[in-house]
Amino acid sequence: MRPVRLEMSAFGSYAGKVEIDFTQVKQGLFLVTGDTGAGKTTIFDAITYALYDQTSGGRRDGNMMRSQYAQKETDTYVKYTFSSSGKCYTIRRNPEYLRLGKRRGKDGSLRYVKEAPGVELTLPDGSVYQGKKRETDAKIAEIMGMDVDQFTQIAMIAQGDFLKLLHAESKERKAIFSRIFQTRLYADVQENLKRSASELYSRLENNLKSAGAQLNRVEYLELLEEEEEKRKRWEELRELEVLPYEEVLENLEWMIQRGRQWELKKEEEQKSLQEQLYTLNGTKKEAESIQKLWDSLNKVREKQQALEEEREAVQKIEKRLLLGKQAEPVQRQELLCRQTEKRVKEQEQLIRKTKEQLEEERRLLKERMLQKEQARIFREEAEERWIANGPKLMDAMERYSHIEELEAELKKRKSQKETLWNRQRGWKEEVQRDRKVQQECREKMDLCAGSKERLFSLKTQKKTLEEEERKLAELTERKSQLERQEGEIRKVQEKAVHDRQAYLSAHERYEFFAQNFLKAQAGILARQLVEGEACPVCGSKVHPNPCQMEGDTLSQEEVNQARKRRDELEQLRDQSEEAFRTKAADYRARWEAFAKECGKLGIVWEEEKRTAENSWERIGQAVFLAVDGCEQRLKKCQLEIGQAEEQQRQYEKAKMAEQELSERIQKLEQHLLEEEEPYREAERKVQILEGTLQAGREALPYAAKQEAARRLQELKTEKADARRRMQEAEEQEQKKASLVRELEGRIQEADRMIKKWSAEWEEEKGAYVLSLASQGFATEEAYQKALLSEAKQGELEEKIKAYRARVHEASGMEQTLTAELAGRAPMDLNALEVRISETAQNLETVREHQMKLHGMNAKNQEVLTYLMEASQKQGQLEKQYAVIGNLSRTANGTLSGSVKLDLETYVQRQHFRQIIHAANRRLTEMNGGEFLLRCRSVEDLSGRGQTGLDLDIYHVASDTTRDVKTLSGGESFMASLSMALGLADIVQRTAGAIHLETMFVDEGFGSLDDQAREQAIRVLNNLAGGNRLVGIISHVNELKEQIDCKLVVTRSDQGSLVHWEEV
Repeated sequence: MRPVRLEMSAFGSYAGKVEIDFTQVKQGLFLVTGDTGAGKTTIFDAITYALYDQTSGGRRDGNMMRSQYAQKETDTYVKYTFSSSGKCYTIRRNPEYLRLGKRRGKDGSLRYVKEAPGVELTLPDGSVYQGKKRETDAKIAEIMGMDVDQFTQIAMIAQGDFLKLLHAESKERKAIFSRIFQTRLYADVQENLKRSASELYSRLENNLKSAGAQLNRVEYLELLEEEEEKRKRWEELRELEVLPYEEVLENLEWMIQRGRQWELKKEEEQKSLQEQLYTLNGTKKEAESIQKLWDSLNKVREKQQALEEEREAVQKIEKRLLLGKQAEPVQRQELLCRQTEKRVKEQEQLIRKTKEQLEEERRLLKERMLQKEQARIFREEAEERWIANGPKLMDAMERYSHIEELEAELKKRKSQKETLWNRQRGWKEEVQRDRKVQQECREKMDLCAGSKERLFSLKTQKKTLEEEERKLAELTERKSQLERQEGEIRKVQEKAVHDRQAYLSAHERYEFFAQNFLKAQAGILARQLVEGEACPVCGSKVHPNPCQMEGDTLSQEEVNQARKRRDELEQLRDQSEEAFRTKAADYRARWEAFAKECGKLGIVWEEEKRTAENSWERIGQAVFLAVDGCEQRLKKCQLEIGQAEEQQRQYEKAKMAEQELSERIQKLEQHLLEEEEPYREAERKVQILEGTLQAGREALPYAAKQEAARRLQELKTEKADARRRMQEAEEQEQKKASLVRELEGRIQEADRMIKKWSAEWEEEKGAYVLSLASQGFATEEAYQKALLSEAKQGELEEKIKAYRARVHEASGMEQTLTAELAGRAPMDLNALEVRISETAQNLETVREHQMKLHGMNAKNQEVLTYLMEASQKQGQLEKQYAVIGNLSRTANGTLSGSVKLDLETYVQRQHFRQIIHAANRRLTEMNGGEFLLRCRSVEDLSGRGQTGLDLDIYHVASDTTRDVKTLSGGESFMASLSMALGLADIVQRTAGAIHLETMFVDEGFGSLDDQAREQAIRVLNNLAGGNRLVGIISHVNELKEQIDCKLVVTRSDQGSLVHWEEV
């Protein structure tokens, strides 16, 4: 790759458009010179940015490179043209930045728009590569054949990086080579082997621990004395750290066998005892049944004896019941007579009470009439008082409301007056304080003046970091929006697929209908063909094979309906697909803008896995890390500003405060003048309102509105009470008059009923006397003794009935029990219960012992099965660990008795040797073969830390070796330059798809003496003589005399400029 032309616009320190034509370099070696900070290194930054969207140092991306000197309307971009193998490529790239819009806002103000980042690649045939930014970046990387780290290592020996590779420790070189030669694969192999070996070792340890834990679960048998030796051996096996699986399994199997023998013996004992217990329980049930029968028979016989003793009493009850039934007709006649007598006496009593009530009600009626007259007088008095005072009070209530409004207005005006007074007093105090602070600010400005220039570059850097922080915040929000939009697109896509399937089905249906219909029409036409007459379709008069109709035919209407349905679904499909394409395109555009912005800000993730479920989580983590990194850099920048920034801040703060105080004092004084008239107006209104209130209060009947309202309410209540009392008095009078009339009617009706019932009473008394004689009762006393109540009669009948039932029941039970107990004598139950208890206790003891043996045997069997599996697993793990462990120790350089050299270092060591070989060719030319670089031999490597990439200096004349850090400044420069050139050669040889014909060397020549500098220039000239461009970035004056072709960068307040200068 050879640069042809570089065009920069508003990039870095270049405010406007600057072009550098590299075809003007007549020799291979040229000098880039200028003041410090003018923008010399920015030229290489622009090349790197055009190719890789990053700067050479990797600390800034394109978004941070817009020139601070640029005009608002100037575009920021880099356009880079280079040639390779006779083919010419052009790349134009611009970052994201804010520029002045072409149209103004609605209010006429200037409007800023965000320019999206972009890249354009023009191919050798003049065509522009068609692809999005990411695809174009990938195409450029494909053309280059190397990433940005490799490119900057080959094409740029960066300022301050000369000695990094030379003086680096082996560990640091390893990290550098891993990135350049991409040897991370070997480190991954080391880590995987180390992790696998560690996992296998852990599994071995866990297997042994688990086997030991299982061994502790084993329970012992009640061994005989002659087997004591086996028990002791088992105890010894349990204490061993490494188990002899074969012996352990053999002993455990023997223990399980003995345990099962004991278990079977206990099962037989349990079965025998269960049979005995079953027999005894059956005998006990039979004995209990016989004893219950004998007890029942004795109770029945005792019951029969008691019934015989009751017989005489029952006969007396039967005679008493007969007399009671004879008295029943007499009793009915007596009840009729007494009921009539009772009614007559009740009516007489009712008449007496009613007459008494009538007299009382007539007295109360007179009282009600008097109360009515009193209520009428009270009502007339209340109405007169209302007429005299009510309307006046109602009118006064309205005036009270007006007074309240005036009081509220007065309170408001007083508050406004007080506010204005407090505000004026506060402003006056503020003016005094501000004048004092203003004087202090002026004194501080005199002390801190002159610090602005020292902070210019640092503030620019801080502004850039703050902009990056803002963009990162925008990225976080855009990420959330993209997540939501992705879910919406899935739903739209599913609908589009569904609509497309529906359309295809409808289209197939329509095609089938159309073909069927056409065939039917052809069949109809064929039926009408006549041999010798022309066919209306083809004109032929011969019809060898006319169309035949097959099956049912479809109508034109059915075909039209199918076509209509197909067209409807086609329109629906087009709408769904268009909606999906629109949303997908919008999503892709947003995603690409998001990814592009992430790339500019250095946020990366595994792109090929972006559709995985955890994709957004990983992107979120990457953005979070970028935000955190930006915050850390911003804090670091603030710390670097230090005391100089503090002085400048104090100056600016004092200056700003002084200006603000001047403006503030002026505004406060203006406020005081403006507020004087409002204050006087407020005071005048307060005085007017106070006078109005005083006059209004004097015209009111009461001092307080509440008192007037209370009196008005009293009058209303008194008037309503008077009307209510009058109405109640009238209602009470009417009720009493009505009640008097009702009571007089009741008395007349009661007199009539007494006369009627008295006659009936005399007739019923004669019938009662006749009934006594007819039923055989000589006297009324004999009848009264014979009477029985209905309850008593029923009770006697129930007793007789119950007695006869008990007699019958006892006789039947005595006969049944006597027959059932024939030949069956009672048994001893206590003796049976003792035997049953003893047998059950023995059975429970045997059962518990058997269950304990069963659980022990089952547990021991589980342990045996586990240990057999663990034994097999242990062997397999030991074999695997023997292989993997040895591989891990070999790859990680931890084999005992060997050099601590891991696999990645070994591979890098081969590259390192090639780099040193290429570097020594240049170094010999520079120092005349005085010393060479040498990779430290394996035998001399230290056994501690990371080694293998150590570098020594070999002195040819003295045949001695020493550490590379002992070189002087000039020697270190020559050695580091040789190393950098050698590294570039090897990287170019192993990674480059194109041959890089350009190299930049940034500073370092100031440490060389004249001779060493001439030798270094000679080497670079030789390098340039091989059809390569070598640009030296330096401000050393001696180089200006030694190198004719110069690219001069000059700095100004309006940005840097550049031009070629030829001596």
